[in-house]
Amino acid sequence: MPVAMVEDAQGVVVSVGGDLFRAGRDSLTPYPFTNDAKPNLYWVINMAPGSDGSILVACMNGICRVKDGGFQQWTQGDGLADYQAKWVSQDSDGTIWAGLASGIARIRGREIRNIRRENGLFDANISAFVPDDHGNFWVDSDRGIFRITRASINDCADGKTNRVDCVSYNDPASVKPGDKYDQEQSACKTQDGRIWFPSSRGVIMIDPANIQIDRLPPPVHVDSIRANGRDVVETNGIIRIRRAG
Repeated sequence: MPVAMVEDAQGVVVSVGGDLFRAGRDSLTPYPFTNDAKPNLYWVINMAPGSDGSILVACMNGICRVKDGGFQQWTQGDGLADYQAKWVSQDSDGTIWAGLASGIARIRGREIRNIRRENGLFDANISAFVPDDHGNFWVDSDRGIFRITRASINDCADGKTNRVDCVSYNDPASVKPGDKYDQEQSACKTQDGRIWFPSSRGVIMIDPANIQIDRLPPPVHVDSIRANGRDVVETNGIIRIRRAG
């Protein structure tokens, strides 16, 4: 069952189950790992080209970087929040981003930082995410598509804050009964800057340059106010301070 394929300087590499093969015109040849010391991938879900000519593998045993017959692997034992990685990509500065079944991981060297639902992610089960040309990541998840700023997620990974800012755009809960809303571990950005996601309901296209943003703040209803450890109570237009306790 071939699932993923990617191209490096030597040609096309295809995953079959938990193994990697080089694809020829009429054959598949096992990927030649040095000294036959190949990684334990279990099952490959996705692959992507690395910025340095390597191959990045998202699999049921974390993230693996393959190049010139050697490999480097990051698993739960190394600090990933989940054993299952569904998506992987790499920035030009070498930062690796992974979409997990329990959030997003940032890998720099051997350092792993996990961003979870409790950090403000709209959803933790990440299928795919793509950077746009405006400093954002567009993320496909079980609860639908959401946007997160690169600055926000980096600040959270660096420990400058413990929250990320997400904006959601659709929710499978709104789908009519009987309709399927399965999403795939696949996405891309085309040269015109548009983002594309496949789904069981068709192709989803996002044009980040033409997203309408409602900058009008919503109406606010105040339930309670506390000042200096005391409740501030309003009765018939009169503000009264009630001692705490």
